[in-house]
Amino acid sequence: MNAEQTAVLAAFERMQQAMIDKDTETMLALVTEDKTFTHMSGKKQTKEEFFGEIEDGTLNYHKYKIHDPVVVVDGDTATLTADTTLTARVYGISGRWTLATKAHFVKIDGASPHQTNPAHILNLDMVGTGYALDAFGKVMAAGGAGWIISSQTGYMYPIPYETEQEILAAPTEKLMELPFIQETAMQNSGLAYMIAKRINHLQAQKAAATTWKARRARINTISPGVIVTP
Repeated sequence: MNAEQTAVLAAFERMQQAMIDKDTETMLALVTEDKTFTHMSGKKQTKEEFFGEIEDGTLNYHKYKIHDPVVVVDGDTATLTADTTLTARVYGISGRWTLATKAHFVKIDGASPHQTNPAHILNLDMVGTGYALDAFGKVMAAGGAGWIISSQTGYMYPIPYETEQEILAAPTEKLMELPFIQETAMQNSGLAYMIAKRINHLQAQKAAATTWKARRARINTISPGVIVTP
């Protein structure tokens, strides 16, 4: 397999492992908003229904094995076909089933609200930015400079002052656990995007006053206007 085919297979394997681990955050990050799932019985479920039954123990996946996967990449889309053996307990029945699998993939480089789900946006634009600032804050040379590409949408959702202070005080790895993020930002992709971009401003302020300041380096944000993403 080439690099693109390997990446598709890796994404499929991440999804299988997330189902086993009941890792809803990872599952949400790997699927599109309109994703549906079809069981071997023919029953179809929305992602909310499917993930809900994984979380509540109706569906319990224990092990998976992929046989002879074939990945076909066509531009920004790809299809994986394979036989997948699942060891599971579903709807009260335990067993091992080999299923003819066909999975469709789309390449998403960015995280515009219409492209992906709230968890993906927050993990990329908020958590990812935080980790980048943390890492560069340890190695920036004196006199160095950097900027974060935020968005004008960062000014569209006012976050209460007390909540901003909680965000500033939280380490990057704890941001997704904050009540404001879970209860407000995760409601939909539009809110997630606006809030993540506002938090980018806060992250720049925090870095400028702490780690980057200690290394005599500058950090700022820019907030572009509307850019149409195909």
